[in-house]
Amino acid sequence: MERGKMSHGESRVEGTVKLRGMFKQWTTRYAVLVGSTLSIFKDATKAEWGKAEAAIALAGKCTVTKRQTKKGGFCFKVKERSGKSIMHGAAGYKVDNAIFRVPTLAMLDAWLVAIRAAINGESFQSQIIVSGNTLASRAAEDGHSHSDDGGVAGASAGPSGSKVRRRRQVRVRRRRGEKKADSGELPVIGTRYEDEEADSESIDLGGDEIQGENKGLVKTLLKQVRPGMDLSKVVLPTFILEPRSFLEKMTDFFAHNDLLAAVTTFDTPEARMLQLTRWYLSGFYLGPKGVKKPYNPILGETFRCAWDLAPTEALPFPSRTHFYAEQVSHHPPISAFYVANRKAGFVVNTAIRFKSRFNITHVLAIMYGRGVITLTNRDEQYVLNYPKAKASGWFTTLKSEITDKVTIACEKTGYVTELKFKAKPMVGGTYNAITGRIYKRMPSGGEEVCYTISGKWNERIDYTDVRTGGTYEMWDTEGKRAALVPYKRPAYDEQLPTESVKLWAKVTQAIIEQDQVAATEEKYVLEQKQREDKIARDAAGEEWQLINFVQNDPDVTLPDFTYKHLNTAPFDWDNEVMEVEENGIIRSVTKNELDRLTGSGARSGSDRGSDSGWSSDLDRGAGSSDYTYDYTDESYTASDDDGELYPLRASEYGTLTARVRDTRKAHEAIAAQVATLLGDVADIRADLKARDKADRKARRELNSIKSAISSLKSDTEPDGWFSLTFLFKLFLVFWLLYISWHEFPSASSFVPSLPSFLGGDSS
Repeated sequence: MERGKMSHGESRVEGTVKLRGMFKQWTTRYAVLVGSTLSIFKDATKAEWGKAEAAIALAGKCTVTKRQTKKGGFCFKVKERSGKSIMHGAAGYKVDNAIFRVPTLAMLDAWLVAIRAAINGESFQSQIIVSGNTLASRAAEDGHSHSDDGGVAGASAGPSGSKVRRRRQVRVRRRRGEKKADSGELPVIGTRYEDEEADSESIDLGGDEIQGENKGLVKTLLKQVRPGMDLSKVVLPTFILEPRSFLEKMTDFFAHNDLLAAVTTFDTPEARMLQLTRWYLSGFYLGPKGVKKPYNPILGETFRCAWDLAPTEALPFPSRTHFYAEQVSHHPPISAFYVANRKAGFVVNTAIRFKSRFNITHVLAIMYGRGVITLTNRDEQYVLNYPKAKASGWFTTLKSEITDKVTIACEKTGYVTELKFKAKPMVGGTYNAITGRIYKRMPSGGEEVCYTISGKWNERIDYTDVRTGGTYEMWDTEGKRAALVPYKRPAYDEQLPTESVKLWAKVTQAIIEQDQVAATEEKYVLEQKQREDKIARDAAGEEWQLINFVQNDPDVTLPDFTYKHLNTAPFDWDNEVMEVEENGIIRSVTKNELDRLTGSGARSGSDRGSDSGWSSDLDRGAGSSDYTYDYTDESYTASDDDGELYPLRASEYGTLTARVRDTRKAHEAIAAQVATLLGDVADIRADLKARDKADRKARRELNSIKSAISSLKSDTEPDGWFSLTFLFKLFLVFWLLYISWHEFPSASSFVPSLPSFLGGDSS
């Protein structure tokens, strides 16, 4: 085929895909395969020659393979056999591979068949691989058959393909009550996030061995520094830089924020502290290959991302965790970030001053500062700090360790966690060891230890209940990385110029391409621009204005910054729907606001450019289309009979939310009744036990009395001539005889009656 012309006479396959390779993150593009050339367009309307962003020549040069993905959908990778650049175009992309992602298996199979045929110079069936209804108009213009099912027109999708998805699409439209807008997109409230998938091939827990020319650079670097020197004043070689900003690196602590969301579901303060400690330990095993230092953020640099949390048994509703970070100071370097998921019940506000110190044997990275975690529905605050990182092994293999003592404390409950990250000693010992304990501060001033902690923070950590002696698993990194749910970021084209990914894009690309000269040059451009801005502000007598944080007390030792829009109130299930983020502002959306927006927008199908029906307090002058609701948001989805997700209206979501709220209230009421009954049962058992004890005591006393009576009775019974009765009678006889002989002269008349008194015969 002649370059500059896209003939419809040749075999042709086209459709919407997610693409990585020429872009640092997943980006939606329109791909067209004609003959042996795969062209990339920004959208379907620009799928004409002259408007392609890049093109890949497939014939005899490339390979195509399936690729696993942690996200929904299916991936395939196109790679140049010899490692040369496969793309050409006006943008000048230089990559040797590109990764494509499509939502269904049918689409994957269709693309693989066509691309393999193109590589081998064979013909293939022309078809349009469509996602939804975006290409309906173009399909009609080109004369291709179109499938409403989001599958492949002209190809069989199998039992789980077109038939199932067609039924789902019809159901979606019936629930929405209207068709999609002509643009094929629905309006959104707040920032629209796209999936971000880390390249697992570039991540490793092992060390980093300095090779070749890098050893010379290290020697040169060592000549510039002295023990105790702050490395922020030293220009580091780019080969030891991690290709992401420190602001983005802080997301590692929240990679498993589902564990943090679960904290609020535990009923006792002790269990909540244990779960919070489990979450805290979950972020340390993540890291780049070898010992790398992230970029020092530029003053005013920002970073935004979000995690979508699926429903669980404890939290039976989807939610989204928003992360916003901002570089609030450059000298000294201070980073502040805010993390919120009030639906799940937590808010985090943190400010960290990063400082690195050089020593003869190692470099120490210190993070001064503290984080405050608020459990919104428990009214509890947990204050924590962060450990130091240590890198050693200048001329052999660089090793990274974590060292220092960490404390997590809750003043309200009195529970405290102490963790000790231990560096390997010169002789003996092991790497990455950790010990700790969880205890409660008693009102009297003492401590009651509940658990002890031990293990390796990059492998497995156990805890032991000191009261029972049982040992249990707290955290195990095995398999966790593969199951990690990656965060989402704003679409690259929609990111602000101050955002980390866009700000450092050229440096990152140069590092990935291992072009250290270009990386150093681009890094210098950013740093020089920052210096020039500082000089201009000083000349004008201006101070740097923070974006979304405020400084509380500049004189305190630790950095003290608070998010301007901090909201620690419990989520109001009666009035609130969700939280959204717009330009770093994380706020709540109420049901009334959502009904106003969707009432005239997506639900009625009215003109998106019209101001009628839109909330005036949200309009910043950019047009109402900037502030509408995204029906693809995780909070507004449900499952149909086939298990497929479909979007919901605000009224439908409100009904489901009410049901969830009522179910939770009923569960809480039942739990309270059960607790009351259990308390009553315990009281009854205690009463029965006391009564049984009293009965046993009474029986013992009664038996003692019976024994005494029986003994006394046996002593008073006749026992022959020596019984008490006989002796008494005998005494009485002698007494009468004495009286009769001495007191009565005529005793002879009395004597004959004595034998009868004694029981004998008178004769």
